[in-house]
Amino acid sequence: MPHEDKPAGHQAQTGQLDKEEIRLWRLALWFLVLLAIGFAALAWERLQNLPYHLGLVALGLVAVAVLFAVYVYGRRRQVSELRNLLGRVGKARQGGALRRAAGPTQPGAGPLAAQLQRADRCVR
Repeated sequence: MPHEDKPAGHQAQTGQLDKEEIRLWRLALWFLVLLAIGFAALAWERLQNLPYHLGLVALGLVAVAVLFAVYVYGRRRQVSELRNLLGRVGKARQGGALRRAAGPTQPGAGPLAAQLQRADRCVR
């Protein structure tokens, strides 16, 4: 019986690790944005005093940092969604293999089971 608990425990642990990874990414991206804002605030006065119009460089740095953070966070979400989708596909394939190994359990399930097996083979 302990063998049956391992997949559920493994999934819970994987889910917890995914949440922790998302939290760390979020903190790193916020740190990047705050660092860019701090640098822009420090450089603002010096850049304004130059004869050239370089004050927008500081604002551009903040904008680039924010856009990069949004981009990375969006890509991270896509990777997470793909990982979840692959996990569901793997479970579905594993369920198909279990159905084939078990065979039809009810007298009327024969044609349906055969059709499911053909569909499972087509997916591969």
